[in-house]
Amino acid sequence: MKYKVIGLFFLLSFLLSCSKEYGKLSNALGFAHQGIQNIQAAYEAAQFIQENIIKSNKVADPKEKERLLEDYENALELSNINFNQALAIYQDIIQKKPEDAFILNSLAHTYMWLNQRDKADKYFVLALKSCQSSSLKESIEYNKGYFPQVEKYYTLFQEIDRLRKEGILLP
Repeated sequence: MKYKVIGLFFLLSFLLSCSKEYGKLSNALGFAHQGIQNIQAAYEAAQFIQENIIKSNKVADPKEKERLLEDYENALELSNINFNQALAIYQDIIQKKPEDAFILNSLAHTYMWLNQRDKADKYFVLALKSCQSSSLKESIEYNKGYFPQVEKYYTLFQEIDRLRKEGILLP
């Protein structure tokens, strides 16, 4: 009977620690999802700026230009906040579960969206090495496939930022 109680205690402790990590993971996934939505909003705003201000021969209304640039900057800033919140949680969890392929993949995916390719590559490799599931391996490979999209986003962001520094996009 004594061993059953001890066994139940350890099982309960294990389940509580898992639920605590699950709650953290759920929060991190939410932050990462919101970050992706915000970065997509920033990209859409940047595309609109590119098409309607940079490539257009029309003189843009200064107030409209200022609003567009503000929308772009706010969305980009929010995406960085969201991704950094997710990153902090993933880094905390990975300290406790250093070979968890799902967490390593999530960490890599977040670094990718932060445009930190070297770190993303490192964690994608670690995730693949730790992975036992063929479906998770497919998911990891699928996530790695987003690099061209992310690079496309950041190329446009760099162009918008360059034009702002040069004074071309001043409101």
